[in-house]
Amino acid sequence: MMKHRHLVLLWSSTLLSCESARNLQPPDLHPGFDQYWQQGKAELSRYTLTQARYGNLNRGEMIVITVTEPFNADKQVKSDSASGQAVRAVMKAQTMRRFTTGIYDYAITTTSFKPLDDAVTRPAMKITSTSVDWCGQTFAQLNQAKTGYRVESRSYFESEGDETFVVGDAFGEDEIWQRIRLAPDLLPVGENKVLPALAAARLRHRRLAAEPASATLGDYQGKDFSGKQLRSYRLVYARGQSHERSVDFVFERAFPHTIVGYAEEYADGFVTPRRLKTVAKLTKTMLLDYWRTHDAEHEVLRQQLGVTGFAN
Repeated sequence: MMKHRHLVLLWSSTLLSCESARNLQPPDLHPGFDQYWQQGKAELSRYTLTQARYGNLNRGEMIVITVTEPFNADKQVKSDSASGQAVRAVMKAQTMRRFTTGIYDYAITTTSFKPLDDAVTRPAMKITSTSVDWCGQTFAQLNQAKTGYRVESRSYFESEGDETFVVGDAFGEDEIWQRIRLAPDLLPVGENKVLPALAAARLRHRRLAAEPASATLGDYQGKDFSGKQLRSYRLVYARGQSHERSVDFVFERAFPHTIVGYAEEYADGFVTPRRLKTVAKLTKTMLLDYWRTHDAEHEVLRQQLGVTGFAN
C-alpha cells in the first residue's frame, strides 16, 4: 500500500456544476486513475433492469453516474469552493432505477460519497436514497459520525414513520460501486458487518442496521453477463435462512474495472413471497460533462446512451 500523500486540490471555477475534481493523487489506486477520472467528465452507464417487486419481475432501466468532485467534509455536502481545510475530494456514485409495477412507476435514486484522500478502505462519508412511487415518497440519509452513521429516515408509512438513529461502524453495500472502481483487490472478504443497500432495505421494509454477511471475490463463473476477463464480488446475508439475500457485482478485471452487471436475489412479495432475482445488464457507457448538455440539441446524446425512461 502506498503511503498517504497530501492532495493538491485544484478545481475549475465551475463550482455549482458536477464538474470533476482535478489533479488528485490518491493512494492505492491504478496509475491510470487521473487520466481516466480527472478529465472533467463523468462516467455514464446505462443498464437494462429486471426488478423484483410485489412477487413479480418488472421491466425498467438503471443509470449509474460516477464522477469525482469536491466535498465539504464538515457540512457533508458538495463544496461550492475549493478553499478551506474541510474540502476533500470524493468519488460520487449515483444509481437511478426506474421501473413499472402494473399501472404505476417507481423511481429510486441512491448517492454515495467516498473520500479519495485516504485509504480506500475508509467508509463512505455520506449515503442518501430516495424512493418515489404513486403511493408517496420515502427518504434516508446516512452521515458519517464518530461511531458510525447518523441515520435520518422519512416514510409515508405509519409503521416506519420518521426516525433518527445511529448505526455502528460498518461497510456500506452502496459504496461497492466506488470500491470496485477504486481498488477491487481491497474489497473486504470473509465474514463482515455490512449495511445493506438503502434501496433494498426500503423495498423490503427492513429497518436499516449492520447485518452479518459473507463476502467473496473471484472470477465470474456465470452466464448472465458478458465482458472481458470478468470478476465477481458477492455478498450473502443471513445464509440459509428464509430472509437470505445475495448480491453480485460483476466487473472487468482490467482498469477502469467497468461494472457490467449487478444482481440481487431474495424472497419478494407480501402475500405469497417467492425467491426472485433482480438483474441489471450494462448496455452502454460514455464519458461526458453531462451538466453542460441540458439543451434541446443535446437529446441526441441521450439517444446515444440509450436512455428510455420508464419502460413502455
